[in-house]
Amino acid sequence: MKTLKLLFLSLILIGSFSCSSDDDETSTPPDDSLQLSDIVGSWKATSSVHTNNANAAESFDIIANGGEIRFTLLAHGGVRTWIDFGDFHDEYDSQASISGDILTNTPVESGRPIRRFIVSKVGNTLTLINENDAFDFTLSGDSPVTSTSVTTMVPNI
Repeated sequence: MKTLKLLFLSLILIGSFSCSSDDDETSTPPDDSLQLSDIVGSWKATSSVHTNNANAAESFDIIANGGEIRFTLLAHGGVRTWIDFGDFHDEYDSQASISGDILTNTPVESGRPIRRFIVSKVGNTLTLINENDAFDFTLSGDSPVTSTSVTTMVPNI
């Protein structure tokens, strides 16, 4: 009888380990984080809203006010960005990488700052959020103030 109880307990333990193992495999979600390959191509901003970090009531949408922001990302992570707003025109090259939900954009020119964005993509819409951006809300050439930028982009076809 003692041997039968030990055999029965052994079967229960073996069964519980195999069930636990199966549960672990099925409950682990697949890695669906965004990869650079998911955003290779040309993109155009549909909005780019800067909000003053010190005064949330102050915001400015560059695109709604006549600006244009575009970038092209190549498979190896090389990026060319174009920004046009009024008399301001800028074009620069950088290297992009993604880790988790952070897109890091490292400019080729050493004088430009490295920029980090929280990045997400839903369907064909790419969203880039930079909580440590800067913007001149006076549009007069004054020193920019810290801002949060939220830029929404779609494929530039």
